[in-house]
Amino acid sequence: GHGPFSHLFEEVMPSARPHEAWTVAMILDPLTEVNAALKTFDPGMPARVASLVSGDHHLPWLARSVSGPLDVDRCDYLLRDSHMTGVAYGIYDLDWLLRSLAFAKLDGQVGAGAWVLAIEGRKGLPPIEGFFLARHFMYQQVYHHKATRGAECLVRGLFRRAAELVRDGRTPSDTPESIARAVLGDLPSMESYLELDDTRLLYCLGSWEKHDDPVLADLAARFRRRALPKTVPLPEAPGSEPIWEEARLRASEVVTKMGLRADLHVWLDVAEDIPYEEPLDGSSDGLWVTLRHRPLQRLGDISFALEKLRNLAVVRPRLCFPREAREPVLAALEGLLS
Repeated sequence: GHGPFSHLFEEVMPSARPHEAWTVAMILDPLTEVNAALKTFDPGMPARVASLVSGDHHLPWLARSVSGPLDVDRCDYLLRDSHMTGVAYGIYDLDWLLRSLAFAKLDGQVGAGAWVLAIEGRKGLPPIEGFFLARHFMYQQVYHHKATRGAECLVRGLFRRAAELVRDGRTPSDTPESIARAVLGDLPSMESYLELDDTRLLYCLGSWEKHDDPVLADLAARFRRRALPKTVPLPEAPGSEPIWEEARLRASEVVTKMGLRADLHVWLDVAEDIPYEEPLDGSSDGLWVTLRHRPLQRLGDISFALEKLRNLAVVRPRLCFPREAREPVLAALEGLLS
């Protein structure tokens, strides 16, 4: 269900349909290949798979294995992204982790009688801790890297300008139908959405570079040349939000004087992630650990490392602005960030 550029596509499209909703729609649509493939097993298979994606399957532990703190999606993308980016941060022992999984029944505590997927004994702690630490390191070193976030800010500005042209009746040539309809608040057809992949969108951006609108053409050219915005880290301490906003205002003033639109070129980017999220409200959700002759315990209560990371929001605020404005922006921020 993901659009091109993954989650970023949902962020830049106004009122975009969530990718999970697209996934369910694709599975249930009788005209899609995946629907036909699932029906070869059983006519009711598409509906059962869709219930897994939406999280309302009659086996809660199975639904959580599709979307939860430890799910097949995260297990896949950590290893795959490590390979594709050439880093080792996301590598963990998948085989050992799978061998450490067990079924357990909650008894005499929250969710009594419910079956959950658990970690088997203390032997399972190293692989599950390695999994969550790998995810944390990938967010810090790859997903929230300054170049990644800067590129996303550039794409946001690019699509914001394209949306303005579409709404003004000046839709750029080669703009995919699904993008044009989404900008106008209409739901794209299934056929047009399925046609929209990364390759189609990259071709579209190349075409926009030749558009007669100088703002759109410039932004598209910056993307192709990888002329990514520069970034400045902002204070992370709680209560620093007024400093963030002041930094954005000062950078916007500099960029405006240079003849550029600040709303397309200056961004306050706040990347946030919770390395290990665990419910503390009495819910049976989350991960549990089986210990011999002892009741089930939450993973965060057993693991020293994950107890420290449990429900801890890691925030990385940055100011993003055009690279040609680096020196005057730094001068304007002098004294503010010290």
